[in-house]
Amino acid sequence: MSCDIHWDAFEQTAFQTWSKELLYDSLNSGKRPQILSSDIRVTDLNFGNTPPSFEVLEVGDLDTDKFRGIFKLKYDGDSSITLSTNIQANLLKIQERVVHEQGGDFALPKFTLASQPFSIPLF
Repeated sequence: MSCDIHWDAFEQTAFQTWSKELLYDSLNSGKRPQILSSDIRVTDLNFGNTPPSFEVLEVGDLDTDKFRGIFKLKYDGDSSITLSTNIQANLLKIQERVVHEQGGDFALPKFTLASQPFSIPLF
């Protein structure tokens, strides 16, 4: 069995949009670390010019609407991904969240200006 994969077809906008959404959902599915003050966004996704080497190891179920198999995929190309997010630069705000989650609000000092959030974009 053989298959012909056209690497240039992966540059289509629909596939890139779908891949970005999938990555966004995966990167933001768990509990966010305290230092991050916003979701992780995928700002650029480039599949590169070099195609991967693709080997079919085993073919399982074949049907008109589905296919199952085991593949070996090796990539030594020039793909890239650019992520962006905001980080919390005010360490007192991070500590305030940690203490609040542990239920120790009574021991928290009340700073007026120093306890304000200060987010910095990270690209």
